[in-house]
Amino acid sequence: MAIHSNSNTIKTKIITIFTFGFCLLFSVLPVIRSGLKYDFGIGFWGPTAHDFLWHLSLINHIKNPFSIPFPSFSGELLTNYHPFFNILLALIPFDHSFLLFQVFPLISSLVILILVYKISYQFYQKHTVSLLTIFFYTFSNSLGWIYTYLTQRKIAGESLFWSMQSLSSQINPPFILSQIFILLIIYLLQTKPKSIIIPLLLIFLPITKVYGAITGYALVFFYWFFNYQEITKKIILNYFISFLLAILLFFKFNASSSSLLIFNPFWFIFGMFSSTDKLYIPKVASFLFNTSLSDPRKIFILFIGIIIFYLGNFSFRLLAFKYLSKFNKIQKIIFLVTIISALIPLFFIQKSTAWNTIQFLYYPLALSNLLFSSYIFHQLNNRLYLSVFLILYFSFISNLDLIKGSLGSPPPSAILSSEYQAIQFLNSQSPGIILTYPYDPHLLKNQKTPIPLYAYETTSYLPAYTHHLTYLSDEMNAGNSNKNWQQRRNDSLKFFDQKSIYEDRGFLVNNQIDYIYLVDQQVNKTSLKISDMSLSKIYDNSYVQIYKVNR
Repeated sequence: MAIHSNSNTIKTKIITIFTFGFCLLFSVLPVIRSGLKYDFGIGFWGPTAHDFLWHLSLINHIKNPFSIPFPSFSGELLTNYHPFFNILLALIPFDHSFLLFQVFPLISSLVILILVYKISYQFYQKHTVSLLTIFFYTFSNSLGWIYTYLTQRKIAGESLFWSMQSLSSQINPPFILSQIFILLIIYLLQTKPKSIIIPLLLIFLPITKVYGAITGYALVFFYWFFNYQEITKKIILNYFISFLLAILLFFKFNASSSSLLIFNPFWFIFGMFSSTDKLYIPKVASFLFNTSLSDPRKIFILFIGIIIFYLGNFSFRLLAFKYLSKFNKIQKIIFLVTIISALIPLFFIQKSTAWNTIQFLYYPLALSNLLFSSYIFHQLNNRLYLSVFLILYFSFISNLDLIKGSLGSPPPSAILSSEYQAIQFLNSQSPGIILTYPYDPHLLKNQKTPIPLYAYETTSYLPAYTHHLTYLSDEMNAGNSNKNWQQRRNDSLKFFDQKSIYEDRGFLVNNQIDYIYLVDQQVNKTSLKISDMSLSKIYDNSYVQIYKVNR
């Protein structure tokens, strides 16, 4: 019997290690290969070509956490942003690129898997249920793959209903950090609800990911609302101080945040039918846009659209709600917060970049992943193993498109070796402001994979890999922060037209431009009057030209 028991213990350990290792591997797969040097240069897979380079540019330019320069919009400070993740990594004396692309994803994914396991185990005290829960938490997806399979005979469509899903979470590092905070809060509410760590986490949650702050605060509010008899003066004082500090920090970095969120009901429903990269049903979209809300047909279609939106995004997660009556107190609180958080993007959008508001939905999706342990527990308890197996199986295969893309070679985009050499040279020069040719999507034509970053997308790769700022390089994040990037773009294009010597020279001096950086096809789009502009060519490798502006 002793040998049999020991054999079971070893078998359990092997299964546990394999499950954790398997989930960890796929959790980091979308980002782990990016940012490394290859024969062709530095490769980037998926959104890392934009999002991670934005974070890297911030991290490398943070000297004073309370006064952060906007790296891709020189002369202005970072505003309307939640920078705690970037500040945290900037404080670590390590290669920031390796830290961002490789170290943080590995550590954060492991921490999340451990927390999910522990929370699930607290729910049901079942090792098998907890292991299956972390598997589902890792691979849960939308129902978009069903639609793409039926219409295109391929398994894809993760964001067909707008929201990013579980396996893509690591492409949004601040979301990952905020997710760790929220999971810690849930864990502590079950084990040590009076812990000072909870109000400490709440201080930094709004400046880590403002979308998650509502979820975090709602969890704590409803916990104490239903456990009011346990509230003491010390608890009230701790949370009061926490909330006050959180407000002060939030408005330090988001002074004009009140104007960023606007009431615009059903924007995502309209967009789901009208966007070619979403569900896209043009006849429905046309009807919705051209029909008054007083028409009962429009109300009916909107109602159906709302059902499709939530059913499509939540997918198998909704099965957990079948056991709502059997939820414990913490699970009921999680369920309540899930409903409240999920309703926000139905009625509100973010000014300038409306689609960004979908990030509010990331948190109820993550919370409902936790609640899915209830479905697993009751199915296993009733010996309905096949239903659990099929759901976990389809959850995994629904991610095949993302997995295949993450394993592809070469990557979709890169900083090619010839340009990286120029960037290294530029980084050896005195810190200054770089003027680049505004992003031109037409330069994508006839590009071979990997596509050079300058043509791939508007990004902040120059401030990410140098100690220089750019006059304008990441139009998307400038828009998210409510910067007038259109004016800068127009001014830059006007300069590169080179029609007025005096105005063009004045543009350089007035904006304190130190370097002009042109790469590949951008060189042919302008003919700089070097002597008239008082410029000196300091680098030319036939692929990149760099000019210094003489004072």
